[in-house]
Amino acid sequence: MKKACSLFVLAFVAVSAQSVELELKEYPPLKPIHWCKDSEGKVAQQIEECGPGATEVSSISTVNADGKVTFAKLGTTLEDTPATPATAATPTPDTPSASSAPTQMSAGDKDVLRRGQKSLLKLLAFAVIAGVIGKSMQRSFLRWSLGGIVLNFVLVGANIMSS
Repeated sequence: MKKACSLFVLAFVAVSAQSVELELKEYPPLKPIHWCKDSEGKVAQQIEECGPGATEVSSISTVNADGKVTFAKLGTTLEDTPATPATAATPTPDTPSASSAPTQMSAGDKDVLRRGQKSLLKLLAFAVIAGVIGKSMQRSFLRWSLGGIVLNFVLVGANIMSS
């Protein structure tokens, strides 16, 4: 009876700690981005139409031999643009390579990392709670914590299979 009671308590703690909330979000439809070139020759992206004194250009750009970026006329496709040797050239020693540039994490990457950290903390919490329950019953802390880890994997698998 004592073992059944302790297993029931362990299962209750595991189920209560493994609550997952899913929330569906509806986003409005995407709006097209307009590439607008002002009178000074600067090209900027904006959601609204190009204002007075600005002309809309294509998002397709090419790099000239002198290193200037030029944007194609509106309605140009990739097949229409000629391949320039400046775009296919290897980087010179003066320009930094992609490996030396500092990497920045996007918001999506940070969210994935945060969810991974949460799941790792939940796994450790299962191990510690199960170990403490086992130790309170004069059992091996290590064996019960391993049992808590296995129970966490079983519950996560059941959650994935149910959805």
